[in-house]
Amino acid sequence: GIGKGQTIDLFVIPEVTQLITTHVSAGLGITPAQLEATWHSLGPLDSTDRVERLLKDVAAWLVVNSMRSEKVQFNLLCEQTTTNVWRKQAFNTLVENRESVGRVTPEGSLEQAVIATGGGG
Repeated sequence: GIGKGQTIDLFVIPEVTQLITTHVSAGLGITPAQLEATWHSLGPLDSTDRVERLLKDVAAWLVVNSMRSEKVQFNLLCEQTTTNVWRKQAFNTLVENRESVGRVTPEGSLEQAVIATGGGG
């Protein structure tokens, strides 16, 4: 973290400022214009109150982005896990019946298992 006597210079491009304004205002239940008005009412850009508020808003936006990223990753993991369920069952069928793989059998479960695991035609 930043200790006593240390400073940080934060450069934010206009596109990111717009994202911060949009997301933070939505979280506060106000419009982006109202948030910008709040920022301006805190004094000049280098005033302590305004800098403190802007830093809090940047931190809030970073947390929201992190949570959004985690949600996307979680959803992808859930999708991969559900897709993997039938592959595991097909693989287990192949392992249990490995002696019969490649032979003609009256039921098509082994052929379906081979196809389900990505093998065969």
